[in-house]
Amino acid sequence: MKRPSGNLERRDTLQPWHSGGNTNIRSICIGVLDNDACALNYIMLMLKQLNNRNGMMLAPWTTTFPARALQECQHGMQHTDILLLDMALNGITGPQVAQSIHHISPTTAIIGMTSYEPELYQTEALKAGITTILDKTTLADNLPKAIIDALVAPPESLESEYESSSAQAPLPKLTDAEQRILTLSASGLNAKI
Repeated sequence: MKRPSGNLERRDTLQPWHSGGNTNIRSICIGVLDNDACALNYIMLMLKQLNNRNGMMLAPWTTTFPARALQECQHGMQHTDILLLDMALNGITGPQVAQSIHHISPTTAIIGMTSYEPELYQTEALKAGITTILDKTTLADNLPKAIIDALVAPPESLESEYESSSAQAPLPKLTDAEQRILTLSASGLNAKI
């Protein structure tokens, strides 16, 4: 088994669809940003289990670096339909990353994930356009429905929810330290001081 590195990994291990003639297959690009490599492996295993179900062929990518997630959402080979986003990253929060994602890719649905109480992030997450936060301890049970719900929501509703949230309260800018962390992360360096 390949050990994940901090580099962005495109996992094109999709199996051919055997649907008995069904041609209504939708390719879904799902990104996963989590600073915990073990969590990334577990989530990838779950996504492999979900692949080729409900007429969906999943094309996941993973990274431990927020800047790489931003790059993939903006310039990836395929539009990222859903980003699974850890709420507590090294030096930056999930909602802060979500703000940037929504600016560069407003139709990417974002599903938050946390090992802490999801309620801790609810207010900040809603302001950043994250409508779903999953508890990692119940991820296996709740992720399939969350993915389907995110795909069923029209892209316009994702944009309008975020835009109305942005209009009500201005979003905070990244601090110099957060900018430095993103820059170091994008260049593959360790952001620890």
